[in-house]
Amino acid sequence: MIPKWVNNEIERQEILKEIAKILQERNAMVEEKIYDLTDIFENTSSKIIRNSLKNGGKVLGIKLVGFRGVLKQGKYRLGREFAENVRVLGVKGLFHGDELPAYGITSEELERVKERLHLNDKDSYVIIAEKRERGELALRRVIERAKKAIEGVPDETRAPKDDGTTKYLRPLPGGARMYPETDIPPIKIDEEYIEKLKENLPPLPEERAQELVCMGINYDLAWQLIREDMDDLFEKLTKKYGNPTLVARALINGCRNIDYDKIFLYFSLGKFSKEALDDIVMRACNGENIDEIVKQFEEKIDVDEIINDIVAQKMDFIREKGMYAFKPLMGLVMKKLRGKVDGKIVSEKLRRKIEEILE
Repeated sequence: MIPKWVNNEIERQEILKEIAKILQERNAMVEEKIYDLTDIFENTSSKIIRNSLKNGGKVLGIKLVGFRGVLKQGKYRLGREFAENVRVLGVKGLFHGDELPAYGITSEELERVKERLHLNDKDSYVIIAEKRERGELALRRVIERAKKAIEGVPDETRAPKDDGTTKYLRPLPGGARMYPETDIPPIKIDEEYIEKLKENLPPLPEERAQELVCMGINYDLAWQLIREDMDDLFEKLTKKYGNPTLVARALINGCRNIDYDKIFLYFSLGKFSKEALDDIVMRACNGENIDEIVKQFEEKIDVDEIINDIVAQKMDFIREKGMYAFKPLMGLVMKKLRGKVDGKIVSEKLRRKIEEILE
């Protein structure tokens, strides 16, 4: 996702630079005054505003000189930036001039807003339905963000979203952040304590990866285990049950909240084959009881009967392909057995059966 986040953030900042250029050409400005527009919306059909007024809220607004068309038009979405800045305060009822009339707010109500704010054709506005104190705080945030929009891209910390975009998180900290915490007195640490810590430092990731490789897995698996913080569990299980590659893949493909020790104990006792391991781990991750899952794989099964049945159905295919039929038929047999029998045993029986037919 990192390339997607980076590319989308580049695009967002380029658009903000375009918006700044437009606003500068228009000599845009932001009025500091916050207007009370509550009386205009006393009989509104807007559910959001109506609920706010019912809970003691007000409808407050600000005037944005020269901002019409950059709040929500085509690729310009400055209004979304305003909404993100106030959402961290818990304020959701923000509306702006480029998206209205909508949300139950009528054209008649908006005409009265424009008259109250003395707007011309290139001006816009933001209104918020909220309790007065929080609403005023939110609009001051919008005023500051609108001023920065005239300058260009603001300095801020943004959080990644699942869709590849980002959202406002907090302002970028200033230099004061780098000074020591003045409310906490300094703590002196003696050299003896430092040396003691050095003796017990955990290995660096590169060193840890080498340790895991020495236990019998490749570097890719080692680094995956370290990234997933599963390396300690891997070491414990491998020392107890062996099969390092099998253990590593089970941990990487599985989840954290299951009893791997019990699963590998059953495996070491021969209760199921290695082919069944992935299936058992996934079913355990989905909440099924490990004991019950393993019982299903313990059921006695006639391997010869299953092989004979599949071979009988594919007789023409075997005569046509010869030993090249082995691999496709092996897939069919193992699918039928679902990991209940070791693949090596099945392979030997099936190969022998095909050879008998061809002879």
